[in-house]
Amino acid sequence: AAQPSPGGSDDALLPAYPILPAPAPAPAHSRSGLMGGAAFGLGSVAAGQEAASTLNYSFSFGGYLTGSVALLAELWGGRHSDGDFRITNNKQGVSALYWLAPTLWTKGTVASASYRTYVDDFMLTEFHGAAFGIGVGWVFFQRSHFHVDARVSFSIEGYKNARDNVNASALEIGLFYF
Repeated sequence: AAQPSPGGSDDALLPAYPILPAPAPAPAHSRSGLMGGAAFGLGSVAAGQEAASTLNYSFSFGGYLTGSVALLAELWGGRHSDGDFRITNNKQGVSALYWLAPTLWTKGTVASASYRTYVDDFMLTEFHGAAFGIGVGWVFFQRSHFHVDARVSFSIEGYKNARDNVNASALEIGLFYF
């Protein structure tokens, strides 16, 4: 059976069943507790006018302070090898990660850094200093306790005895468990 419209006109009849509101959207994933992960990819390292492509890695371990803020201890760097010549660029530090949206995060990092060059396993240069980095990541696959993301990072490193600052960048695929 039909019922009269709310305006009282019998000309427009509504169905007898009530109209239900649209379902609420699914809640964003809740992140809490400890987290850890690893990422691997390609990057570059540049010192002054010289630059080299690198194979990059990063390892992170930490925990969520809130559902959108995490504090992480991180180890990351890059390796370049060209015959007998090698470059290693490592950083160990602390990062603050912030979720801008359910699938988009950004982070800032403060770290100690090292930059070394080798020829035939003989170390040519070794510098130790400080690094400051930024990164952004996009989650493209997610389950209840892990996600896979694509990330871009950039760091600038200053070394006391080096003539130039070192800049490093990376494009990586990462897996995080939380």
